[in-house]
Amino acid sequence: MKRILAMMTAALIVASMMAVTAFAADDEGTVCDPSEVHGGEKVTIDTYYFVYTDKDGTEYRLDDSLDVDYYSKVTPTWKKNGSMVEQVYYNDGDSYVTLVIKAGINTSVSKNIIGQLKIRDTEARRNYVCKIEEGDLVVKGIDEKENMYEDGDKEFSLPWDYQTKKVRFVTDDGAKYGTFTAEFDNDEGDHIAKFVTKVVDQSALYLGFNETENIALMKKFPDANMRFINWTRPKFELKGKLSIYMESDEYIYGINTDDTLYRLGGTWDSDNDAYVISTDTLGSYVISDTQLVKTGSSGGTTTTPPPASSTAPKPSSTTPKPSSSVAPPPSSSVAPPPSSSVAPPPSSSQPALESSSSEPAPESSEPPDVGGAAPDPGPSRPASTTPDDDDDEDEDDEDEDEKKGFPIIPVLLGVLILVVVVCTIVVLGNQGGGRQRKKRFDDWDD
Repeated sequence: MKRILAMMTAALIVASMMAVTAFAADDEGTVCDPSEVHGGEKVTIDTYYFVYTDKDGTEYRLDDSLDVDYYSKVTPTWKKNGSMVEQVYYNDGDSYVTLVIKAGINTSVSKNIIGQLKIRDTEARRNYVCKIEEGDLVVKGIDEKENMYEDGDKEFSLPWDYQTKKVRFVTDDGAKYGTFTAEFDNDEGDHIAKFVTKVVDQSALYLGFNETENIALMKKFPDANMRFINWTRPKFELKGKLSIYMESDEYIYGINTDDTLYRLGGTWDSDNDAYVISTDTLGSYVISDTQLVKTGSSGGTTTTPPPASSTAPKPSSTTPKPSSSVAPPPSSSVAPPPSSSVAPPPSSSQPALESSSSEPAPESSEPPDVGGAAPDPGPSRPASTTPDDDDDEDEDDEDEDEKKGFPIIPVLLGVLILVVVVCTIVVLGNQGGGRQRKKRFDDWDD
């Protein structure tokens, strides 16, 4: 009996060892989790697969949580298709390394990513290496297709496996004209977005999406709480309405392929708590609790107005000349030359004809030209800036006018008296009449 029990115990031990060996062998071959991925997905690699080999060929596995004080960052060296990996990183305390596959990948052929990752133990001066070989990490090609569903007369929707297959825009019954509505939900069952468009002979498209973080934007805006929605930029034949569900106080932007942001130019749908844009391409978008670019609306679509300097008219370098109905400026050629180094005000520089008019000539708005200097483009100076100088000039002008007009009166009186005297002589001479006087005058004339 004891012999039988011993044999059974030995058999159990052997079976247990074989099971452990089989598990270890299977675990040994699973470097990346998952080993088959699509664009935008994440892959994790346990630290167990990072190995250090000493001079004697002895292997030591890292198999530990990663402390940033003792381990350097992960350094990848790719041999094949490494361009499909957006980033490799770990956080302090992680017992695994994370690889992020680029979100924009849309290939119909499966591609292996081959290379190695290195982490250095800075204290022990050891390099732990993880080798990624053929079959360890495969970006799965989207070559299979699935027909869209028919919900009603000319009403269609997504097939259930659209994340792993292309959508063929025809139903099992051959219908292919109508309205296509795609409801996008994530793995947690949250409503992410909805796209509605018309389909007419639409070619097959891959409509799978992911919510992988954009590392470049997260580094650029470390204080922002952001979430991302990424498609591989499938383009439809016709434009449709893309509704992205979000809160009314959040901000949404489109992401270019170079990780820059652009405004979407859509509208807010308060009934469905969604931001709606018109587009034919499903791209990448970020929703943030804070404003990432200058904008005037919660949707992040109002274009920031240009600076005032670029829109306001520039001031003229010279003061505009008055219109033809206004009296000529002081520099006019009809004005008398000034009596001093400072030009007289406009009112004293008008021509004689205008000064004799019953209505005063309008005052020029152009500032006086002093020493040939350019006029001030700013506001006009008030007329009372130099009252004393203006008063003195006015008095000088009045005195000059009086001096010029004073000799006229005596001259006129003298001429008048002379005319009277001549006329009197002539009359008296005619009355006295005498041939002698007449002859005398005739001789005088000769």
